[in-house]
Amino acid sequence: MNQVAWLAKLGRQVDAIGVSVLVALTIVVYAGLVQPVLRGRDVREAVSAQLATEHATARQLSAEAASFKRQADTLQRELDKSSVQLLRVSQTNSQLSRITNLAADAGLNVRAVVPGQPIPGNRYGAVPIQVDGNGSYAQCTAFFNRLHARLRDVGVQSFELSANPAEPDSKAEFRFQLIWYVVPSAPTSHSPPS
Repeated sequence: MNQVAWLAKLGRQVDAIGVSVLVALTIVVYAGLVQPVLRGRDVREAVSAQLATEHATARQLSAEAASFKRQADTLQRELDKSSVQLLRVSQTNSQLSRITNLAADAGLNVRAVVPGQPIPGNRYGAVPIQVDGNGSYAQCTAFFNRLHARLRDVGVQSFELSANPAEPDSKAEFRFQLIWYVVPSAPTSHSPPS
């Protein structure tokens, strides 16, 4: 019986070793094969979700870009239809004459019309113009209405109007700061001295 007990004990040890080997093999197979496959699937699902989000964002941005393009095209067509044609700075004297004539047509007494230094820009240039003189408030309003209707390339930056309240029928002194939009000047080439 001693031998039978020893064989039974040995059988149990062999079973325990076999179970241990199977557990170890299962852990190795899981860690080496199954777990990477599961991790790869999780990564693939995360990348797919991110890709779907990026596609949705791209579609939204594409729709917004198309909308902005339509708006820009509409604005360009309106701009093309407008009758505002910018003049060159070289035409300053004729523009000053037109401004002076509009002021006189409105009944204003103009003392001075003085252009400032041209301000360069990429899409347009600007020339500040100061107009000094006297006239009534109604005449100043008539001048601004005519200016807006006939010289669409001239805007009003500011104006000052002062009168003596003790003499309501007297003419008010005015100073208009106008801005005349012009064709941008051509860039000058600055070559280094040789």
